[in-house]
Amino acid sequence: MFEDGAVFVADGPRRMPVVVEGPPFQVESMTFDAERGEVRVRMDDGSEEALGEPVVAMNPETGQFQCVVKKGLTRAVLSRAAHDALLDQLEEDGGDFFVSLGPRRCRVVP
Repeated sequence: MFEDGAVFVADGPRRMPVVVEGPPFQVESMTFDAERGEVRVRMDDGSEEALGEPVVAMNPETGQFQCVVKKGLTRAVLSRAAHDALLDQLEEDGGDFFVSLGPRRCRVVP
């Protein structure tokens, strides 16, 4: 669980702080909604949310695409299906990559 800027394992009222290396979540699917101007993700814990900016960034150490989730508290790595969905929507303009969502352009940071 995420609480007060830290990560804990909860057992009833008891909390044990833990260090999480790497993204603790995986994006299972992505939905691109041009009408609302948002990218929504469904994660492996069953939760769904809209992404902020930048939509997705590549981890330079692993080469995996990741995004910020859980109200900016942590990251999630894209599953193969989510990665493929992103690539289907990806556009390039002058060396910059983005997803068009109606009038909005959401950046994808290499």
